[in-house]
Amino acid sequence: MGFAPIVERELRQLARRPFTYRSRAATALGATLVGFGVAFASVSVGANAALLGRNLFTAMAVLAFVAVVMAGPVLTADCLSEEKRNGTLGLLFLAGLSGPEVVAGKLTALSLPAVHCLIAVFPIMGFSFLLGGVTGGEFARVALVLMATLLFSLSSALAVSSVSREGTRALGGSVILILLVTLGLPGLLALSASIQTWPGLLAAASPLAGLLTADAAEYARLPGVFWVSAACGVGFSFTALGVAGWSVRRAWFDKPVRASGSGWLVRLTPWAGGTPAAAKRRRLLLEEDPLVWVAGRKRGSSIAIWLLVAAGIGFCLIAATASGPALIHASWLFGGFYLLHAAIKILIAWDAGRRFVNDRESGALELLLCTPVEARGIWRSWLVGLKRTYLLPMAVLALVEFLVLVAGMDDMGWWRAEGVWGAAFAAGLGLFIADSYAVSWMGVWQGLVARNSTRACLNTMGLVLAAPGAVAFGSLGLAGLLGGPNNLPLGWLLLGWFVFSLGADFAACGHAMLKLNNEFRAAAAKASGPGGKHARWRTAHKAANRQAGRLRPARRSVAGW
Repeated sequence: MGFAPIVERELRQLARRPFTYRSRAATALGATLVGFGVAFASVSVGANAALLGRNLFTAMAVLAFVAVVMAGPVLTADCLSEEKRNGTLGLLFLAGLSGPEVVAGKLTALSLPAVHCLIAVFPIMGFSFLLGGVTGGEFARVALVLMATLLFSLSSALAVSSVSREGTRALGGSVILILLVTLGLPGLLALSASIQTWPGLLAAASPLAGLLTADAAEYARLPGVFWVSAACGVGFSFTALGVAGWSVRRAWFDKPVRASGSGWLVRLTPWAGGTPAAAKRRRLLLEEDPLVWVAGRKRGSSIAIWLLVAAGIGFCLIAATASGPALIHASWLFGGFYLLHAAIKILIAWDAGRRFVNDRESGALELLLCTPVEARGIWRSWLVGLKRTYLLPMAVLALVEFLVLVAGMDDMGWWRAEGVWGAAFAAGLGLFIADSYAVSWMGVWQGLVARNSTRACLNTMGLVLAAPGAVAFGSLGLAGLLGGPNNLPLGWLLLGWFVFSLGADFAACGHAMLKLNNEFRAAAAKASGPGGKHARWRTAHKAANRQAGRLRPARRSVAGW
């Protein structure tokens, strides 16, 4: 048995899954709606055809870049760690497979849906050629950067998953690693005055540097930076795959379970529960509310969120100490914190959905349904655990961002004469809080009804974040096609996007609340009972019986003859 049978099996499974085709169609539809919104916003501010094509191409490239950066943590962060938790990874090695073959099979299976979705965006980006303002070289360079970044994100998350066992730690570690390379290396450039210095050379290895230098003017000025970034992205990817292939065969077997508080990271971080005071608080919590105590036992997500907050504070410090105002633009601040917000939302969605998925697979959810505990107490305990984990670090990050917003109000601040970036930054901060609250509720509900934690995270992000944004931009585009207002100020468009997204958060949160209050026990029983586990088998059995019923008259006629 080699590499080819694994790839063939995974390709057959992907071809049979309706999600493979639905995700690709949904991505193309979302990109089309966003394109309509960008076109209407550009026309409203009086842009010509060339500027309209440039805005459409830039918007599609930035959104696709954010998506491919976060694709790895969502798709491949828990693939190998889940196999280790279930005890099925060793079976692959008993079949004569090597570590690189297992990693290659996993990468092929999990990367194809992301590649299909990325390819579905390229035709929408191609419409910019019809409008002008974009050259063929720019399109080819951006496509190359997006494909290389997708490979880098998937490979990095796969390498972290190969050395991890718990899903949340694998997700948090992959997010931190990818953001460190994507945003941390360009942050070193802000500390130097020239790209010829060693921080500038390190910044050229970031995928973000490749995206910024894919522009025709920047590529003509710094062609070497683009090719260095592309080469480093491919080099990082193959290095990560090599690390994953080497470590997965040595890390699949069971190891002795260490006592709580024995790790160096636990001892150095008081919020992780390594101090005697924290242990006393946990004992009191166990007596008061055992379900909340169970929800807060594993503190890997707490460490991950604090590291992300530290990354945000470090990003602010780098921006504040930048040697030259031209190196830090308002769009850099907005884009950096947008990526950080997206990473935290993905971490919350993953953490919110994994509890009931794990309990359903282990049978713990079915046992809880047999106890006299109220249904409200079961899901409320997980929400309380999420609040205890994420509330304080998110409050610290929001305070830091508010200080950054206030510091940029004067003429020499971040926003300078571009007040729209300041308004966008403030709107993004407000939506970050609202989206996180809605994601926590929707993630708990999706964890109850989704097939696995990855699907629960994808459904949560799609329903709370992706779908409302696409609908908002599509509504703007439809209004423009139907003869909407011309020369509409960009501030009003920003206000409309903020109000619509906030309303979508309230709707998603209310929907999840109603479902958890009214249908929790029925959904949990369906998911954990025989109906949920054998639904596919029963469907196939009924189809076989129907086919046998159709063939029975023909058999009787043949037997009678």
